[in-house]
Amino acid sequence: MSVKISTHRPDETPQSYAIEHAEYLARVAERLIEIGNLMAASPDSPENYEADFDDACGSMRSAIHEYRKRALRAGFSEEK
Repeated sequence: MSVKISTHRPDETPQSYAIEHAEYLARVAERLIEIGNLMAASPDSPENYEADFDDACGSMRSAIHEYRKRALRAGFSEEK
C-alpha cells in the first residue's frame, strides 16, 4: 500500500510559494555569479571551475523553470 504525503502547507498560497521559490532562484543566481568571478580571477586555469559552472548553470535553468511554473499558477506572469 502506498501512502501519499502532501508537502503543501495549508496556510501557503500560490503567491507565497512563488515568492519563496524566487528566494531560491536568487541564491542560485548568486552562486552562478560567484563561480563566474572565480573563473575570471583565474584566467590561466578556468577549467578548475568548469564542472562547478556547469552544475550552477543547470541549477539556474531548473530554478527558472520552477519559478515560472509557480509564478504562472500565482498569476504573476503569463505563459510564453
